Amino acid sequence: MVYYSVFSLLHLASVMFNFPDQATVKKVVYSLPRVGVGTSYGLPQARRISLATPRQLYKSSNMTQRWQRREISNFEYLMFLNTIAGRTYNDLNQYPVFPWVLTNYESEELDLTLPGNFRDLSKPIGALNPKRAVFYAERYETWEDDQTPPYHYNTHYSTSTSTLAWLVRIEPFTTFFLNANDGKFDHPDRTFSSVARSWRNSQRDTSDVKVTYTLNELICIFIYGILFLVETKNILYVISLHSVH
Repeated sequence: MVYYSVFSLLHLASVMFNFPDQATVKKVVYSLPRVGVGTSYGLPQARRISLATPRQLYKSSNMTQRWQRREISNFEYLMFLNTIAGRTYNDLNQYPVFPWVLTNYESEELDLTLPGNFRDLSKPIGALNPKRAVFYAERYETWEDDQTPPYHYNTHYSTSTSTLAWLVRIEPFTTFFLNANDGKFDHPDRTFSSVARSWRNSQRDTSDVKVTYTLNELICIFIYGILFLVETKNILYVISLHSVH
Protein backbone atom coordinates (compact mmCIF):
# COMPACT_ATOMS: atom_id res chain seq x y z
CA MET A 1 0.00 0.00 0.00
CA VAL A 2 1.21 3.51 -0.84
CA TYR A 3 -0.28 6.63 0.74
CA TYR A 4 -0.48 9.99 -0.99
CA SER A 5 -1.73 13.13 0.70
CA VAL A 6 -3.35 16.11 -1.02
CA PHE A 7 -4.23 19.40 0.68
CA SER A 8 -7.32 21.22 -0.62
CA LEU A 9 -7.28 25.01 -0.40
CA LEU A 10 -10.97 25.04 -1.25
CA HIS A 11 -12.00 22.95 1.74
CA LEU A 12 -8.94 23.66 3.92
CA ALA A 13 -8.54 19.97 4.59
CA SER A 14 -6.15 17.15 3.78
CA VAL A 15 -7.26 14.05 1.93
CA MET A 16 -5.30 10.80 2.25
CA PHE A 17 -5.48 8.34 -0.65
CA ASN A 18 -4.48 4.70 -0.25
CA PHE A 19 -3.12 3.33 -3.53
CA PRO A 20 -2.11 -0.29 -4.19
CA ASP A 21 1.36 0.48 -5.53
CA GLN A 22 3.85 3.16 -6.58
CA ALA A 23 2.94 2.80 -10.24
CA THR A 24 -0.64 3.91 -9.53
CA VAL A 25 0.61 6.87 -7.51
CA LYS A 26 2.78 7.92 -10.46
CA LYS A 27 -0.19 7.81 -12.84
CA VAL A 28 -2.29 9.94 -10.49
CA VAL A 29 0.47 12.50 -9.90
CA TYR A 30 1.06 12.93 -13.63
CA SER A 31 -2.65 13.57 -14.16
CA LEU A 32 -2.68 16.42 -11.61
CA PRO A 33 -1.63 20.05 -12.23
CA ARG A 34 1.97 20.93 -11.47
CA VAL A 35 1.78 22.42 -7.99
CA GLY A 36 3.95 22.51 -4.92
CA VAL A 37 6.50 24.52 -2.97
CA GLY A 38 9.47 23.37 -5.02
CA THR A 39 10.33 26.79 -6.40
CA SER A 40 10.73 28.14 -2.86
CA TYR A 41 13.39 25.50 -2.24
CA GLY A 42 15.27 25.84 -5.50
CA LEU A 43 13.45 22.87 -7.01
CA PRO A 44 11.62 22.82 -10.35
CA GLN A 45 7.85 22.81 -10.15
CA ALA A 46 7.65 19.45 -11.88
CA ARG A 47 5.55 16.36 -11.23
CA ARG A 48 8.65 14.24 -10.74
CA ILE A 49 9.47 16.35 -7.68
CA SER A 50 6.24 15.10 -6.05
CA LEU A 51 7.56 11.55 -6.48
CA ALA A 52 11.08 12.21 -5.24
CA THR A 53 12.33 10.80 -1.95
CA PRO A 54 13.34 13.13 0.90
CA ARG A 55 17.01 12.34 0.20
CA GLN A 56 16.59 13.24 -3.47
CA LEU A 57 14.82 16.48 -2.58
CA TYR A 58 17.57 17.37 -0.12
CA LYS A 59 20.33 16.79 -2.67
CA SER A 60 18.51 18.63 -5.47
CA SER A 61 17.62 21.69 -3.41
CA ASN A 62 19.85 24.73 -2.85
CA MET A 63 18.58 25.32 0.69
CA THR A 64 21.65 23.95 2.48
CA GLN A 65 23.94 26.23 0.49
CA ARG A 66 21.66 29.21 1.15
CA TRP A 67 21.65 28.39 4.87
CA GLN A 68 25.44 28.10 4.94
CA ARG A 69 25.69 31.51 3.29
CA ARG A 70 23.24 32.84 5.90
CA GLU A 71 20.73 33.83 3.24
CA ILE A 72 17.96 32.07 5.18
CA SER A 73 17.35 31.69 8.90
CA ASN A 74 17.68 28.56 11.02
CA PHE A 75 13.88 28.49 11.22
CA GLU A 76 13.49 28.52 7.43
CA TYR A 77 16.06 25.78 7.00
CA LEU A 78 14.52 23.55 9.66
CA MET A 79 11.06 24.03 8.14
CA PHE A 80 12.52 23.00 4.77
CA LEU A 81 13.90 19.79 6.33
CA ASN A 82 10.55 19.12 8.01
CA THR A 83 8.66 19.69 4.78
CA ILE A 84 10.72 17.36 2.59
CA ALA A 85 10.55 14.75 5.36
CA GLY A 86 6.76 14.78 5.04
CA ARG A 87 6.02 16.65 8.26
CA THR A 88 3.04 18.96 8.25
CA TYR A 89 0.79 21.05 10.50
CA ASN A 90 -2.09 18.86 9.26
CA ASP A 91 -0.86 15.71 11.05
CA LEU A 92 -0.20 15.64 14.79
CA ASN A 93 1.86 12.47 14.37
CA GLN A 94 4.08 14.21 11.82
CA TYR A 95 4.10 17.73 13.26
CA PRO A 96 7.14 19.91 12.40
CA VAL A 97 9.81 19.06 14.95
CA PHE A 98 12.58 21.33 16.21
CA PRO A 99 15.52 20.18 18.35
CA TRP A 100 16.37 21.31 21.83
CA VAL A 101 19.36 23.63 21.24
CA LEU A 102 20.10 25.14 24.65
CA THR A 103 20.90 23.31 27.87
CA ASN A 104 20.67 26.27 30.24
CA TYR A 105 17.16 27.42 31.12
CA GLU A 106 17.92 28.64 34.64
CA SER A 107 20.26 31.63 34.19
CA GLU A 108 18.83 35.12 33.90
CA GLU A 109 21.55 35.93 31.36
CA LEU A 110 22.81 33.41 28.81
CA ASP A 111 26.49 33.42 27.82
CA LEU A 112 26.45 32.44 24.14
CA THR A 113 30.24 31.97 24.15
CA LEU A 114 30.01 29.10 26.64
CA PRO A 115 29.85 25.73 24.83
CA GLY A 116 28.18 24.09 27.83
CA ASN A 117 25.06 26.18 27.23
CA PHE A 118 24.41 24.35 23.96
CA ARG A 119 23.17 20.82 23.31
CA ASP A 120 25.31 18.39 21.29
CA LEU A 121 23.32 18.23 18.04
CA SER A 122 25.34 15.28 16.76
CA LYS A 123 23.44 12.99 19.15
CA PRO A 124 19.72 12.14 19.38
CA ILE A 125 17.86 13.32 22.46
CA GLY A 126 18.01 9.84 23.99
CA ALA A 127 21.81 9.71 23.86
CA LEU A 128 22.64 13.06 25.47
CA ASN A 129 22.69 11.54 28.94
CA PRO A 130 25.77 9.21 28.87
CA LYS A 131 24.37 6.80 31.44
CA ARG A 132 21.09 6.51 29.58
CA ALA A 133 22.90 6.08 26.25
CA VAL A 134 24.80 3.09 27.66
CA PHE A 135 21.54 1.59 28.95
CA TYR A 136 19.87 1.81 25.54
CA ALA A 137 22.92 0.47 23.70
CA GLU A 138 23.25 -2.51 26.04
CA ARG A 139 19.55 -3.31 25.79
CA TYR A 140 19.79 -3.27 21.99
CA GLU A 141 22.86 -5.54 21.91
CA THR A 142 21.47 -8.07 24.42
CA TRP A 143 17.91 -8.21 23.07
CA GLU A 144 16.54 -11.77 23.07
CA ASP A 145 12.85 -11.43 22.23
CA ASP A 146 12.24 -13.23 18.92
CA GLN A 147 8.78 -11.70 18.56
CA THR A 148 9.97 -8.08 18.78
CA PRO A 149 12.94 -6.65 16.85
CA PRO A 150 15.65 -5.01 19.00
CA TYR A 151 15.30 -1.27 19.52
CA HIS A 152 17.02 1.54 21.40
CA TYR A 153 14.05 3.71 22.40
CA ASN A 154 10.52 2.63 23.29
CA THR A 155 9.05 5.95 22.18
CA HIS A 156 9.62 8.45 19.38
CA TYR A 157 11.00 11.96 19.80
CA SER A 158 7.83 13.33 18.18
CA THR A 159 4.33 11.86 18.50
CA SER A 160 0.76 13.13 18.55
CA THR A 161 0.85 12.70 22.32
CA SER A 162 3.92 14.89 22.77
CA THR A 163 2.62 17.48 20.29
CA LEU A 164 -0.67 17.79 22.20
CA ALA A 165 1.22 17.95 25.48
CA TRP A 166 3.11 21.04 24.26
CA LEU A 167 -0.06 22.67 22.86
CA VAL A 168 -2.57 21.70 25.57
CA ARG A 169 -3.24 25.35 26.51
CA ILE A 170 -4.59 26.49 23.14
CA GLU A 171 -7.55 25.37 21.08
CA PRO A 172 -8.27 23.25 19.19
CA PHE A 173 -5.45 21.26 20.81
CA THR A 174 -7.00 21.37 24.28
CA THR A 175 -10.06 19.60 22.87
CA PHE A 176 -7.89 17.18 20.89
CA PHE A 177 -5.97 16.34 24.07
CA LEU A 178 -9.15 15.67 26.03
CA ASN A 179 -10.64 13.57 23.21
CA ALA A 180 -7.49 11.44 23.15
CA ASN A 181 -7.49 10.94 26.92
CA ASP A 182 -11.10 10.06 27.76
CA GLY A 183 -11.96 13.66 28.56
CA LYS A 184 -9.26 13.97 31.22
CA PHE A 185 -6.15 16.08 31.60
CA ASP A 186 -2.85 14.48 32.54
CA HIS A 187 -1.42 14.47 36.07
CA PRO A 188 -0.04 17.92 37.08
CA ASP A 189 3.49 16.52 37.45
CA ARG A 190 3.42 15.36 33.82
CA THR A 191 1.81 18.51 32.42
CA PHE A 192 4.01 20.97 30.55
CA SER A 193 4.43 23.91 32.92
CA SER A 194 8.13 24.79 32.66
CA VAL A 195 10.61 24.74 29.80
CA ALA A 196 13.45 24.18 32.26
CA ARG A 197 11.68 21.23 33.91
CA SER A 198 10.82 19.72 30.53
CA TRP A 199 14.50 19.89 29.53
CA ARG A 200 15.57 18.27 32.80
CA ASN A 201 13.02 15.48 32.34
CA SER A 202 14.37 14.81 28.86
CA GLN A 203 17.77 14.12 30.42
CA ARG A 204 16.73 11.92 33.36
CA ASP A 205 18.19 8.47 33.93
CA THR A 206 15.91 5.55 33.12
CA SER A 207 16.42 4.38 36.71
CA ASP A 208 15.01 7.60 38.18
CA VAL A 209 11.54 6.41 39.20
CA LYS A 210 10.66 9.61 41.04
CA VAL A 211 10.08 11.58 37.83
CA THR A 212 8.81 10.83 34.35
CA TYR A 213 11.61 11.03 31.83
CA THR A 214 10.83 11.85 28.20
CA LEU A 215 12.53 11.70 24.82
CA ASN A 216 10.59 14.56 23.27
CA GLU A 217 12.12 17.15 20.99
CA LEU A 218 10.45 20.55 20.64
CA ILE A 219 8.00 21.75 18.00
CA CYS A 220 8.17 24.81 15.77
CA ILE A 221 5.83 26.95 17.89
CA PHE A 222 8.66 27.38 20.42
CA ILE A 223 10.32 29.65 17.86
CA TYR A 224 7.43 32.00 17.12
CA GLY A 225 4.59 31.34 19.59
CA ILE A 226 3.57 32.82 22.92
CA LEU A 227 -0.02 31.81 23.66
CA PHE A 228 0.87 28.15 24.20
CA LEU A 229 2.84 29.32 27.25
CA VAL A 230 0.00 31.41 28.74
CA GLU A 231 -2.46 30.09 31.33
CA THR A 232 -5.48 31.54 29.53
CA LYS A 233 -7.83 28.99 31.09
CA ASN A 234 -5.98 28.49 34.36
CA ILE A 235 -5.39 25.01 33.06
CA LEU A 236 -3.11 23.87 35.87
CA TYR A 237 -5.92 24.55 38.35
CA VAL A 238 -8.34 22.56 36.21
CA ILE A 239 -5.83 19.73 35.90
CA SER A 240 -5.34 19.69 39.67
CA LEU A 241 -9.09 19.32 40.17
CA HIS A 242 -9.19 16.45 37.68
CA SER A 243 -6.35 14.66 39.45
CA VAL A 244 -8.06 15.02 42.84
CA HIS A 245 -11.26 13.45 41.55
